Amino acid sequence: MNALIKSRRIRLLLSVATLGLVAAWIYWSQPHRADMATFAPSECFAFIEADNASELLAGLEESQGWRALAGPIGARSNLLTNHWLVRVARWVGIGNADALLLARSQVGIVFTGAQVGETGPTLTIRPLATLIIETHSSQRQVRPALEGHIEEFARRTYGQPQFSRKQIEGADIAEWSSSDGVRHIVMAFLDSAAIIGNDETSVVSCLETKRGKRAALAGDKFFEDFRGRVNIPDSSLFGFVSKSGVKSILQAYALYKAASSDAVTASRLLSDTAGNLVNGLACRSQFVEGMVEDRCFLALAEGVADKLRSTMVAQDRLEIGDLPFVPPDAYSVSIYHLLRVLYCAHFLNPTGSRIRTPSCMRSVLESRPLGLKKIHLPF
Repeated sequence: MNALIKSRRIRLLLSVATLGLVAAWIYWSQPHRADMATFAPSECFAFIEADNASELLAGLEESQGWRALAGPIGARSNLLTNHWLVRVARWVGIGNADALLLARSQVGIVFTGAQVGETGPTLTIRPLATLIIETHSSQRQVRPALEGHIEEFARRTYGQPQFSRKQIEGADIAEWSSSDGVRHIVMAFLDSAAIIGNDETSVVSCLETKRGKRAALAGDKFFEDFRGRVNIPDSSLFGFVSKSGVKSILQAYALYKAASSDAVTASRLLSDTAGNLVNGLACRSQFVEGMVEDRCFLALAEGVADKLRSTMVAQDRLEIGDLPFVPPDAYSVSIYHLLRVLYCAHFLNPTGSRIRTPSCMRSVLESRPLGLKKIHLPF
């Protein structure tokens, strides 16, 4: 009898110990959030991150917009084919490589610049972007599958891509190039993170930033202030555009509209002028009941807010029921319209055409003289 009781106790202890080990293994196997901004150089133009790729896709496929758009564009309405398999892969790290990549990955995109090229009369603007995938898995598990997907994409895009491998500062670099050597896809692995870009310099800069050889966005006081101001628990997406990024976007837009190499100088001056009004932009998004809720923060240059404030007046006699975009549980809505927006300062260029500048921004622009009277507008 005593032997039977002792045997049962041993089996019970073994069962408890086994359950404890399994629970510890599951806890240890779960992906722990990494700060993707540690890969982004502090001087980058823009940065986007998604802490959970599978939740982002799940929110997208449940959104009203995707349900309405998927059919007309010929896309699948269900972006996640097996939710149960994705959950298992995320919790215990077991599954095929594609399931692990989808279930456990954090994603970040870093924009470090742009290349402007000219082919005959055509002006081409190519953003320099780097995709960082923190796989939270070993290279042995996911690297072959990831390289296979890039190889397939390169073949569809380039036809017969040229493949090469090399070592840069101890990192293994894989590169797929078009036959003319103009376009590239570059991939490097650092521990469990894949760094993929269309420019070798951008990929290497992200490598160096993560290794601490260059200053990163993470820890930058200005960036952290932006990230904190738009903080939303369990948000799906975060984006940040620096002051230099705002200028680059404005310049690219001006070049796109002009579509001429003669517009380069004028667009640069225009972007510098308008870009001096904004210090940066940050935005977070989350999916709520099939819709996307955004929280954004725009930082204006010193003195600009005071000028704008004097031109904004609240509208009287507002009926909430007349606004179809306002939720039914809203208790307060404020709508502002700008006064004197049509009263513009006019600057003549050599052709005699005019540059129109809102009067509320006039003093700000005049405090930053950039030779507006000499700009030859390309558009």
